[in-house]
Amino acid sequence: MRAIEFYFRHCSDLACEVEAEGLRVLSANPRWHGVGWRPEDVIGLPFPELLHQGDREKAMEILHSLPGGGEVGELRCRVRSRGRTGVTLTFTMAAEPERGRIHLLASLEETSADGESATLDSLTGLPNRAMLLERSERILRDAEGKGLKTAFLFVDLNKFKPVNDTHGHAAGDLALKTVGERLTASVRGDDMAARLGGDEFVVVASGLRQTIHASLAAKRLLAALARPIEIGGGVEVEVGASVGISVFPDNGTDVLELLQGADEAMYALKRTGRQGYVFAKTGGGDKETA
Repeated sequence: MRAIEFYFRHCSDLACEVEAEGLRVLSANPRWHGVGWRPEDVIGLPFPELLHQGDREKAMEILHSLPGGGEVGELRCRVRSRGRTGVTLTFTMAAEPERGRIHLLASLEETSADGESATLDSLTGLPNRAMLLERSERILRDAEGKGLKTAFLFVDLNKFKPVNDTHGHAAGDLALKTVGERLTASVRGDDMAARLGGDEFVVVASGLRQTIHASLAAKRLLAALARPIEIGGGVEVEVGASVGISVFPDNGTDVLELLQGADEAMYALKRTGRQGYVFAKTGGGDKETA
């Protein structure tokens, strides 16, 4: 999977692709409905026209100065919204010079009365994708300065869809909240559990001296998620999980690169039909466990 495809797949709300020169929108995903735009209405417009007038000049400057070579930039701006007010987006951007295109993805954030944007997942109360990326950058800088390792554990629930399909979305929401609580209880004080969306979570285990310590964290998470979850009326369900692990600096030094590596390792494990955890290709420790 290309890195660009990973970014788009994990966009919490919005994704689009624009021309590098004219900044005309070439494609937009259905999540633009979340701010009142139909994707077909977005396509063809110059991207700055979608923004609040006061943010357009800044956006054009940042987009035109975005370097190639896979480097990632960030743009925080207000989007013109139909039927809603105070919508602020933080776009993660990556240029693809060989195709003359810029890829943008964003987490939708409602601006509160004091101007602060939401950084917590509304269902579970865990850090959302925006906070995960921001805090992970700081964690990696600290780890580099101290010569320590940091593990990214990408957690995907194995049996969540049947819970929704059989017992309804309210039961599914309760299961997700319980998963969030168990992840929080399973991590150490300096670690972080976050929800990317759907039934995908990430745990960042910092301050590790050896890669093998990441497997200990994975085993704690798996044990916590293996226990039945009560969804009301005396009904219990089991969701289980598969975990992919990438480790800084063994598997990379960039947050998105490490997330991608953990994600790909997790899906490789799921394709085998097995549960448990697995390290990304160049990681250490136990490669897999049931």
